[in-house]
Amino acid sequence: MKKRLLHIMPRSGSTMVRQILIELVEERYLATHQFVDGEDSVIITVRDFRDTFISLWRIWFGKFSNGMLLNSPNLKEIYDSLDRTHKQIEGLNKYKEAYKNKKIVIWRYEDFYNNPGYIIDQVEKEFGLKVSEEKRKKAIEMSGIERNREIQSKVKIVDEERIFNNFSKESHIHANHICEVEPVPGYWKQMVAPRFHKMIEFDLANDLKEWGYK
Repeated sequence: MKKRLLHIMPRSGSTMVRQILIELVEERYLATHQFVDGEDSVIITVRDFRDTFISLWRIWFGKFSNGMLLNSPNLKEIYDSLDRTHKQIEGLNKYKEAYKNKKIVIWRYEDFYNNPGYIIDQVEKEFGLKVSEEKRKKAIEMSGIERNREIQSKVKIVDEERIFNNFSKESHIHANHICEVEPVPGYWKQMVAPRFHKMIEFDLANDLKEWGYK
């Protein structure tokens, strides 16, 4: 298989996808958030932008004690996090346009959440690979949420101000990388006060519609 470009939208389940592809295709792909020319195909991971929004809020504004989130978004933080989300979406749209003449594969977080077998099946389907049972088992094991929770619990804390800045160079897992609330699709509603829901949905309405989320 030729080298593939994996473009991963931050906070879209991209860590799990990256871990699976490492096991399946090893060095034959490039994982990046940046534009890279010359690749023959592109994998894009995308997530309901309301969940992306709250995930971005967690990593920039979350206050933690013993791994537990202590705060919830205030209005100023919501505006800031929505702005960050729009910048992410802008980059996502640029990727889609830049690679329109190449093979583009889009994987939705909602399809592969808690279902790593979905990604493995898609790799076989889209790229003509045959994944052995041994490799399938290893990929599922290496990308499991409990394994990643264990890794993040061992990340050395150097930066006390912004916990997410602490990460393992080997695994690329950050402290508090995985949400302490089960990050099921739509979990943003659990994290944001109801009085802010309509404002967030209105702000993201066009992008949600464009990407098939409304």
